[in-house]
Amino acid sequence: MPNFAPPTDLFDKRFRPVAGIVLTDGEGRILVCERSDVAGQFQLPQGGIDAVDSSPLAAAYRELFEETAIPTSQIDLIAQYKQEDGKDFPHYMWPNKKKSDALIGAAMHFVLFKFVGDKKSIDVSKAEWKEFVSHQWVKPEWLMQHVVEFRRPAYALM
Repeated sequence: MPNFAPPTDLFDKRFRPVAGIVLTDGEGRILVCERSDVAGQFQLPQGGIDAVDSSPLAAAYRELFEETAIPTSQIDLIAQYKQEDGKDFPHYMWPNKKKSDALIGAAMHFVLFKFVGDKKSIDVSKAEWKEFVSHQWVKPEWLMQHVVEFRRPAYALM
């Protein structure tokens, strides 16, 4: 497998390359997780595409396991979607940085998986990274109404 060298191989270097995971249950619902640092704030599992990742897909597998403890044996790949342009972070996230010398946003590479395991086996508290405290299966419309506003433009593309 060829080496993958983010961020320049995938996106403009000002935008952090991110793997976003859309995990469906095959019944029209997706997995959303409640953040551990902000009660009541839900999002999709996601994370940076790192130099250790051989591809955006590899990053998606790694991030899903790190954040939810869901192993690759319980998911099937359905599709991938690369966002063609980056989405700016809100200015309040980087108050002490100038746009000229800092990451100014994220560029998403969404991966759609179908969950094929037992839903009762999902326990985000067993995840390596304690980013989430709970999870639920929701219709995509619910997520768009409940996700923090700055994530909505990227999520609307999926």
